[in-house]
Amino acid sequence: MGRAHVVHDATQSRWTFIVGEHFVAAVPAGTDPAVVAALNERASRTVTVEELVSLIPLGGEGAVASFALVVAGAPSDGDGIPVSGVVRGDVVVDVYSVGGSRRFSDRGIRPWLLADFRAVTAIVIAEDGSGVPRPAEIGTGEPVGRGPSMAARLDWQPGEPPAVEVGGRSDAEVRSPPDAGAAPVGDTVHRPRRLAEHDTVLRPRRHELTPDAAAGEPVPAAEPQVEPAPEQRPMAERQPVTQPTDEQHPEPGPRPRFGLRIGQGDERELDAVYLIGRRPRLGRVPAVGEHVRLVDVPSPSREVSATHVEIRREGDVVVVTDQRSTNGTFIVPPHADRIRLRPGQSMVVSVGTMVHIGDGTIVTISALEDSRELSTDPPTTRRPRT
Repeated sequence: MGRAHVVHDATQSRWTFIVGEHFVAAVPAGTDPAVVAALNERASRTVTVEELVSLIPLGGEGAVASFALVVAGAPSDGDGIPVSGVVRGDVVVDVYSVGGSRRFSDRGIRPWLLADFRAVTAIVIAEDGSGVPRPAEIGTGEPVGRGPSMAARLDWQPGEPPAVEVGGRSDAEVRSPPDAGAAPVGDTVHRPRRLAEHDTVLRPRRHELTPDAAAGEPVPAAEPQVEPAPEQRPMAERQPVTQPTDEQHPEPGPRPRFGLRIGQGDERELDAVYLIGRRPRLGRVPAVGEHVRLVDVPSPSREVSATHVEIRREGDVVVVTDQRSTNGTFIVPPHADRIRLRPGQSMVVSVGTMVHIGDGTIVTISALEDSRELSTDPPTTRRPRT
């Protein structure tokens, strides 16, 4: 799990920190206990950052305006471990590596900002505006074990020997954290060029239009343009890719399968990116690897935009993105209030969520069992005009 310590400071806002086997989370004090319990219930599991995000309500009663989530990956070298992080609101994450530190904040991006880092030796989560701790100051607070605790700051050193419960002492508790060397520590410290391979990992999407989505031959796929790499990207712009390693790790259990039902139609597997609307079309050339299905829906009152909503699978979750529709996209999670997406906004949704796009058309998200039989008829599709 690593070592976790909390620092108490009466002058700063207090946070509830949840320490898991492979992750740490921070939510404001006073957050709905059900949310804290849901995060804590996964403390002993291997989880993804997307799974944790899906547990935090972003709208309606009990919405969490600020939070931070950091999930550790499997060690890949001797200089630290890879981590994925999500931040939103008045919280910052300081990420330490052998070359120094960098501050990770949401920069006003909504619904949240997600980034991947490699070769991480320590993580500090605290209130936005707080100072950046020096490496020697990390891990000097009160040691805590797995579960929730309240404090002003959390220090986490993933990959280190397990933390001890409050009130206990161990040799691991008093050992000094790894020194970051001579690199200065500030809001953002870039690593030396020789360590550039440890910087934030950018993961471009790879897409391709399937033949059945085009009702004919596939659109020729173009290689994605290589852009100057920003250190952080919104979640909707990030797609995990497998990094080759010398060591073969066992495959996790079977991935969940998701389905969707459009209106009163048959339930279908969410095995592609669905663009749904009155007359949907591609707004860009798909990149290599992405399969797209264009689905027409009736809209007598023209409440549904031509290309209204995108529904896709991202890892082990489902993401719904409004395509800057005229009349809006409404998300109705199970047992929760209706949420209206802002134009272009993305949201992770759970099984049982209903997506309202207008003129009575509702898209329902479901979970599929391997034994379930699905309709083999393709959805109504149309080749986009170019």
